[in-house]
Amino acid sequence: MVLNLREELDFLKRQVLSENDRKLEVAADDVPVVEEPVVVEKVSQDNVVKVKRRALNRPSKREAYIVYYKLNGKSNVEKVQFSYALTGRTNQIGILQKMKGKKLGRGCLLVPSVNLEQIQEFFKYWTVDTVSQKILLLD
Repeated sequence: MVLNLREELDFLKRQVLSENDRKLEVAADDVPVVEEPVVVEKVSQDNVVKVKRRALNRPSKREAYIVYYKLNGKSNVEKVQFSYALTGRTNQIGILQKMKGKKLGRGCLLVPSVNLEQIQEFFKYWTVDTVSQKILLLD
């Protein structure tokens, strides 16, 4: 079996050398013969990486926007009214819950991409300037 493998290696070496104009010559005896099993984990990890790259390039339902806003120049009454309209009160729900958004902090919201237009209309109604940043949510 080793002789057959050596003969195959010599044949392949001759083919490669003839294609490369014999720039490099390596004796078949110098090449160690090691039979390694195919590592399935490496192949599967490479495939997982390729799938994740494809998922990043494809638009999906997991796209969202971070919306930043400031209430500078508003009176305290207007700020409270805006806050109630945005997040709701005890017995009422606000537009953020209707649009399945989340409040991340002071002046910062997370909004699904499908509901961005409605949220922007809400801010336009209240004459509040916003800045939006598109993001991709991963599990």
